[in-house]
Amino acid sequence: MPLSKWQIKPGFDKQNSEVGAVARYIGGDNVRFRYSLPEKVGGWKAEGGESISSVSRRLHPFRGNDGNKYLAIGTDKFLLIYYEDNFYDITPYRSSGFPLTIDEFKNSTFTTVSGSNVVTITTTSINNISAGDIIEFENVTLPVGTGYADSDFEDKLYEVKTIVSDTELTVTPVANATGNAGPGGSCSIIPLETIGNQIQKFTFGWGTGVWGGSNNWGEDASTNGVNTPPGLWSLSNFGQVLVATVLNGKTQKFLIKEINNIKIGIFGIGIKLDGLVSISSFKKTKYLDPLKTANYWAQELKSKHQCNLVICLSHLGYNYESDQISDLKLAKASKNIDVIIGGHTHTFLDKAQNINNSENKNVIVNQAGWGALALGRIDIEFSKKNKIVNELSMNKNFKKNYAKI
Repeated sequence: MPLSKWQIKPGFDKQNSEVGAVARYIGGDNVRFRYSLPEKVGGWKAEGGESISSVSRRLHPFRGNDGNKYLAIGTDKFLLIYYEDNFYDITPYRSSGFPLTIDEFKNSTFTTVSGSNVVTITTTSINNISAGDIIEFENVTLPVGTGYADSDFEDKLYEVKTIVSDTELTVTPVANATGNAGPGGSCSIIPLETIGNQIQKFTFGWGTGVWGGSNNWGEDASTNGVNTPPGLWSLSNFGQVLVATVLNGKTQKFLIKEINNIKIGIFGIGIKLDGLVSISSFKKTKYLDPLKTANYWAQELKSKHQCNLVICLSHLGYNYESDQISDLKLAKASKNIDVIIGGHTHTFLDKAQNINNSENKNVIVNQAGWGALALGRIDIEFSKKNKIVNELSMNKNFKKNYAKI
């Protein structure tokens, strides 16, 4: 029988069995295919002498305005910048309250046990810290007899190993304590922003509901609050500014601020990116109908969350000659939105505009140009029952945009 040339297709067949992968490669290591032929490659090369004590979930290379190359690394514990063979930790501290302030637990104490490296930290108030969170120590003064030095904790990051109570947690230095001490000493602990789990944890199915709850025999239990996805990041850059967002439900759909018992709901809406920026900048991001989206979240804030005032931060643009959606068109077709503060078209308004919405209620629309050349201001008065006194009429309380240069 004459010999015939057998053409093997490039790539590895991982779908079929070894027998079923006819005329295909089934595996290899450090191999690439060039012109349909396999060739050896050098594999991975280690960069830098440091290692990361967490799982990398996202890499984003970018250049600064000075031309330097940077690599942003989002892990399940940290947000890092890699530059010139060094890692720089830029993970934000956990913040809360209004205005936002860094969560810092001052006057916390230490407790050690001789021969053990488990150190118990006690805070003076409920800390809402979980096992696996990262905390930083500051202003450390250890009690006498621990065997540790203040420098073992000062400005150091530790992973929380266990939670003893609402105010007690443990960390584990490398060395063991040489004596029993505490609770005593003093320090401030500052938790870093929690990113997420190292791996996906599947905890769905029967039996996840509360015993004696509403789930009947043979019915799948509610999974609300049971989903535990891994820590994921969305990384991008605007020039040399890194834009880092923690995923897993941490991207807020809206924001609610309560000031003097007045609930203010804030949400954002943006312009369609297709045709404005490179598709590589937004990739598979879906653009939803801005009018339907705005009305949905305004209804959510007004009805479900009982907000007294709903503000839409818009980047649609003030107005267009075409039928393109704009701040004015949004205001006219909206429900439950009280104020629209706009951008994109860089429109300088002498003062905010009063527009009737689809229910013939007033909506304030304002835009103060661009580049900090003008400062827009809107004053809204409420009655003691948290009702808007002037029904958002500009006649009494709205003045010309302030500080125009």
